[in-house]
Amino acid sequence: MIRNEVEGGNLFYESYKSFVDALTDDSKKRKELMRRMFKPQEHKVEHPYNSKEKWKRAYEANPEWCGRQISELERGCAPGSRIFVRGFRRWLEEKCPRDREKRTEIIRQIFKNYHIKTN
Repeated sequence: MIRNEVEGGNLFYESYKSFVDALTDDSKKRKELMRRMFKPQEHKVEHPYNSKEKWKRAYEANPEWCGRQISELERGCAPGSRIFVRGFRRWLEEKCPRDREKRTEIIRQIFKNYHIKTN
């Protein structure tokens, strides 16, 4: 479920999901019960941005996103941030598949505070 703008909406979803999980162990029954209450989420995310510069302008046009970690944005810490990051990651994978260094370089150019965590 994408975070909604209604206060407590995500809490309701999580509570209902916990209720359904406790109700049955059958995964098909769980899915059916969840779909009765919530329509399935649309997973395809598309954006009209086709260049690094356009992604950067879109990011900078949302001051509430600036200075936050990508992981925060992906969790939906600000309106529209989650879908933005999903679309950006998909574009990035299409632009430079299997080239981690190139992807990291592009990410750093857009998200100034990006750093790779080391284990």
